[in-house]
Amino acid sequence: SALEAFEYVSKKYPKPEAKYTGMLWMVRTNNEIGSYSQSEPILDQLRTAKDFPQDRTFQQDLAAVTADYYIKTADYDPAIKNLTKAITLTKNHKVKARFTFVLAQLYEKEGDAKKASMYYGMVPKLHPRSYDMEFNARINRARLYDVDAGNIAAIKKELHKMLRDDKNSEYKDQIYYVLADISYREKNVPDALAFLEQSVRTSTINTTQKALSYLRRADIYFDQVNYPAAEANYDSTMS
Repeated sequence: SALEAFEYVSKKYPKPEAKYTGMLWMVRTNNEIGSYSQSEPILDQLRTAKDFPQDRTFQQDLAAVTADYYIKTADYDPAIKNLTKAITLTKNHKVKARFTFVLAQLYEKEGDAKKASMYYGMVPKLHPRSYDMEFNARINRARLYDVDAGNIAAIKKELHKMLRDDKNSEYKDQIYYVLADISYREKNVPDALAFLEQSVRTSTINTTQKALSYLRRADIYFDQVNYPAAEANYDSTMS
């Protein structure tokens, strides 16, 4: 029904602002219902239209819906290019935070941990709409940080500070898990196991995280040829 209404607007009202707003929403709607083959020709028309509005809002919307199309079709290089353009065009900090978080996710999907970590680090400074987004940005930045790149002490200090923050009481299991991962990458196995123990103990509602913590402990014990401990933790993972 939405698609029909947007198509009606785009055909009935010839003024560029109305026509192209309708078309942009047609692309959004087609993306949402999985009609990507319908989005592509509309995007081509929008990109080549000589009377397409040049003001910042329309250009941002075009870049954003184009990025959305490429994300949903799993074509991440042009998605990154268009989302980067959308970020430079938006002045709304909450929208910019959301776009930046998605851009970090795209770089992570592409295997570029350095850029992903950098963009995750930008999100909290933009004051995103939800604390969940801010928390996950901080956690993902720490998780992807290169321990050999220097300044890892600052990352660990931030994680310990997050543990002391009451807002993170239900997220402690995830924080300890990332601290364990950093310790393991630093080849400090005893600390890694200790942090994983803390992760398991503080995990009360997030059973997925609890299972991941048990699994990581099991894998570490297996690598240490401590098979009884590995077996116990694999069993706990399954439970």
